[in-house]
Amino acid sequence: MKDYLKLISKDVQNSIYEIISEKPSLIKRYVFSTPETRAILNEPLIMGAQFREYMCRAITTLFQIIPESEEISKMPDEKINVMHFLRGSLSFGVMKALRQAYGFNEHRASFMSSERYKDSKGNWFIRDDQYIKLTIIPDSVIFFADIVATGVTVSAAFAKLFEITSALPVNKLPDLVKKHLIYSIGERNLKIHKTSTTKRIPIKEIIFITIGCEKLEEILNIYDSLFRNVFPNFKGTKIYYIEGRFHLADKHTPVKIKKIGTDLLKRDALLSPEYELSQYEKITYPLEACVIYDGGARSFDTIKHRKDLIEYWSEVLNL
Repeated sequence: MKDYLKLISKDVQNSIYEIISEKPSLIKRYVFSTPETRAILNEPLIMGAQFREYMCRAITTLFQIIPESEEISKMPDEKINVMHFLRGSLSFGVMKALRQAYGFNEHRASFMSSERYKDSKGNWFIRDDQYIKLTIIPDSVIFFADIVATGVTVSAAFAKLFEITSALPVNKLPDLVKKHLIYSIGERNLKIHKTSTTKRIPIKEIIFITIGCEKLEEILNIYDSLFRNVFPNFKGTKIYYIEGRFHLADKHTPVKIKKIGTDLLKRDALLSPEYELSQYEKITYPLEACVIYDGGARSFDTIKHRKDLIEYWSEVLNL
């Protein structure tokens, strides 16, 4: 049985669907649709500050209509923590959205710098991850937001989060966590790496908002299980996909113009009905490349983003 969407909530402009599948999953998975997110994914000329404003408005709406909104709104401000992967997560405006949706004023923020790169053998690793600032207190709900393709950034970040909150020494960490730590610190450094905390910091729940693909689910299923084993009161993990769970381009994807391991495509994806219907509004919409292009450039380096658009459409015209 293929995965399908079950309607959870809907009004005139916004909707939330749960992903239902035969394959068991520890985590809850949803797709949400708003006018702003449909515009972002269809119109690549929405960029810079406008891109960030649209995203923040959409996520504010999401927080207002998700089933757990009342429960979250009653939590103490300081137990709401927003994790940022620099610089992509900054585009989502989750801190501001939480303020607008629930009135939070003293919610906390954590930061990890991270940039993935591919070596000469085609393997993905993390570089530029020198800055880490985690300010997590016990029983926090942690919000994440990022564009997820290969999942290397997420794997490395969750390995670090698990290491710190579980307070396990490196030699006691599960092998897969150690493997994910290697993405950022290297195999040689793992042998001398020391955990920075000695006291556990139990996590209550994880909520991840993404423009992404199924790779995210594979990673979060692993860490959801690890957090459940370490923290008995851990409630679980939820993913909210923006407009769909997209297909990550690979060598088998039957598309002529593609960046393997980077482009998130509508082909062979699980899309919200609203987003799928919007593809008929303009001829360019179904012909765009990656649904988001380079999200960091689109938000913070619009000159590069324009160059990416010109390069792609020049290739299309030369087909």
